Order: sequence, then structure tokens, then C-alpha cells
Amino acid sequence: SSSSWGGQCQNSGQSPINLAQSVSKPCDLLCELVFDDAYISQANVIVSDEGLILHSDSGLGSCKFNGEGYTCKDVLVTHPSNHTVENIQADAEVIAIFTNPTGQYLCVSSLVRVNPNQTDASHFFNAFVPYANPEAGATSISLGEQWGLFMMVPPAGSYFVYDGTQTVPPCVTTKWVVFKSMINIDPNDFALLVKHVHAGSRPTQPVGDREILFNDTENLHGGHIPKDVK
Repeated sequence: SSSSWGGQCQNSGQSPINLAQSVSKPCDLLCELVFDDAYISQANVIVSDEGLILHSDSGLGSCKFNGEGYTCKDVLVTHPSNHTVENIQADAEVIAIFTNPTGQYLCVSSLVRVNPNQTDASHFFNAFVPYANPEAGATSISLGEQWGLFMMVPPAGSYFVYDGTQTVPPCVTTKWVVFKSMINIDPNDFALLVKHVHAGSRPTQPVGDREILFNDTENLHGGHIPKDVK
């Protein structure tokens, strides 16, 4: 509950928000996002007050946004979703938290729905969600030979971009990329997520005078991206 945050996160420009295409502006090259195709084999699973965290000091992958490189060390899964799209709240939300060499943050988010149809995203969650253990500080796990951040990208790659904050104290400033389409999580994995991780999402915040951008690309696929990024 934000009532226990000691007055933090009260300035304007907070996250999450509701994202709607009707109030967004088109943005192409200046909002270009490219995920790398790296496979990651090891990480740590942590259950915290913030949600389920997948962490690796050596990195979980990287991306380029607007031509600048970012590295991810943490993935956060919460239920239900923090953001809403067209006023629809999803069953869960997965956020890859990136930073660049200057310390700027980029949060890339996919809203998640419970669906038994197996997809790359189903495999993405199945590699670590079942190992969540509230009794352990951090559980070291093997993600297998074919796990990568690009698997959290929906097949329809269009996304919103806006300036906001992280959704938990100290609510540091970050650029947000939120995919318009949802990705799947298997019902069994979602049941384990609900069992081991407390439910919690911050209510949507006023947009104010912020600009919401929309990249209607179909080129950012939820599968293996070649190293030449074509």
C-alpha cells in the first residue's frame, strides 16, 4: 500500500497509467526498440514485497532503444497488472528493468493473461515461476538452453512509450515501453505465482500533460531476432 511509503512517490509524472491508442501520437524511429537474441542459462529467483523477481548480476539480456544500448539485470512479475490498456487490467504484468551506462532506466513491459495455449511466453514463465520460494532469500536456477528476454515480446509488436516512474519506492524516473498486446502464462504457472507471491498493483496515476507515443510496428517479433536485427 502506498500509504506506507512515507510520503515518497507523490510528485507528478507517476506510473502506472492507462494507455489508450486514441490519445497517443505516432512515433517510429525515435521509439525504435530492438531486443537482442541472447540465451541466458542461469539466474536467481526472489520473492519480495514488490513481486517475483528474476535477477542476474551478469545480466539477463540487452536491448537498444532509440539507438542506445541498455542492459537488464532484473525482471519483475506482479499480479494483477499495474498498467491498463484501453482500461483493461490484465491478470499479471512482466517488466524487464534496463539501465544504460549513464544510469538511465528503461522499463519494458508486457501485460499477461492466463491462457493454456503454449507460446514462447509460456516457456518464458515456466522456466522460473515454478521455482518461486517465499521461504528462501534467493533460489539459483537453471533457465535451460533456450531462454531469452525476447520471449516476453508479443507476436504483434506494437507498443506504447511514455515517461514515468517505477511503480515502487523510491519511484525513480524511467522511460516506459508497454506492449499493446498481451502474452500468455500457463494456468498452472499462474496458480503458483498467486500461491507464492502476494497480489498487489499500484492504482493508475493521472497522465497530466505527458505525451503518450505509439509505435505501430509489426517488425518486433516475439521470437528469435537475428544478430543483424533485420
